[in-house]
Amino acid sequence: MTSPMPADDASERAADTTQILIRSREEVLRIFETLLALRAPLSAHPPGRDVFFSSQLCAVEPDGIGLAMPCAENDALGRALVTLDAVPIQSHYPRGNVEFLASRLATARVGQVPALRFDVPEFVLVRQRRAHPRIKVLPSMPVHCLADEQGPLPFDALVADISVGGLGAMVYDASITLEKGAVLRGCRLVHPGGSVENLDIEVLYSHDAVLPDGRPARMSGCRFVQMTPELEGLMQVFIADLERGMREQG
Repeated sequence: MTSPMPADDASERAADTTQILIRSREEVLRIFETLLALRAPLSAHPPGRDVFFSSQLCAVEPDGIGLAMPCAENDALGRALVTLDAVPIQSHYPRGNVEFLASRLATARVGQVPALRFDVPEFVLVRQRRAHPRIKVLPSMPVHCLADEQGPLPFDALVADISVGGLGAMVYDASITLEKGAVLRGCRLVHPGGSVENLDIEVLYSHDAVLPDGRPARMSGCRFVQMTPELEGLMQVFIADLERGMREQG
């Protein structure tokens, strides 16, 4: 199988962050209550402007209708925000960076504090740093996953990026169907400098892919399950050997 995925797709999946889109109203409110308790700074970059608006939450309404953030009454930028349909805002959260769209902004007061009020967002995007940074695999040091060797239908997949925690993208024949949650038993990872055996891999997602030569394929992201300290140590050595081999190959 030829090298999988265009470079931009592989690079995106090799990033050291992951994104979680949170739509649950209860969870969204919980995030904002945490930001309020932490006095976390919020920053807004109004579209078409070269300045940032920086503030903090000062209230999360008990009925869950809206939020408020301090804004000096004579702050021209703050007043300008209320004329916009929606404003992208970001902040920091213990689980990562938080991004959302504030809509239906209006001037308000929270106690004696001048404020801007906006509706509870329909969703919040949380960007988390990965526990295990991913390594993008280069064609000069191909990594193969001999998958499900202890299962009924073993197959060979080509790995696009890898970490101690799993496979960010492995590409395989289009005729193979892997459902989310499927566990591939007794997998073996191989590259020119070494191998690791007896890995159990859980499928996190699967979708169609196209190889550089135009052939259809399938791609899945996976995580290792039931990792023992010994297997984790072997994976660290495996990845270290992979990185060294890619450096030597140039």
